[in-house]
Amino acid sequence: MSNTHAPQPEPAPRTSRTRVAVYLVGSGITTAIRACLSAHPTWRQIKRTYRDPEPGPLATRPELRRALADARAGEFDLLLVDSASQVSRNLNELSDILAELDDAGVAFRSATESHFDTTSVTGRMVMRLMAAFAQYEQEHREQVRRERARRERMARREARRRGVR
Repeated sequence: MSNTHAPQPEPAPRTSRTRVAVYLVGSGITTAIRACLSAHPTWRQIKRTYRDPEPGPLATRPELRRALADARAGEFDLLLVDSASQVSRNLNELSDILAELDDAGVAFRSATESHFDTTSVTGRMVMRLMAAFAQYEQEHREQVRRERARRERMARREARRRGVR
């Protein structure tokens, strides 16, 4: 019995395809999105393009809501946008949308902003920082609101004490 083993063949290179969904606001696919798609040979755009006529809150954007539902259903692996501001200009809402995509196992990428890319370590770090800033902003806004309400109550009490209505 020999102690030598036959060399094991190298595993075949993995050629996985990434199913890419494109979300747009307005008409036409931008040059940046076309360039981004063509730069990644393993990316395959799915047949459906999600397109809302204008920006606004998530509640007024049926195609973005449909894209999020399809992400949860596993229809695609990556949501590609021209810019993150097309998804939302509100930091808290954008953070919530990115968290929803992350929970669905779907990556997010902006064709024009390299720091908005959850497929890279740096991009995920930026997203976490952004989420932390969004949380800070929300908590700070709530603290300011509570402080303002407290001052108004104190001013009303002081006015009643002085007999002013």
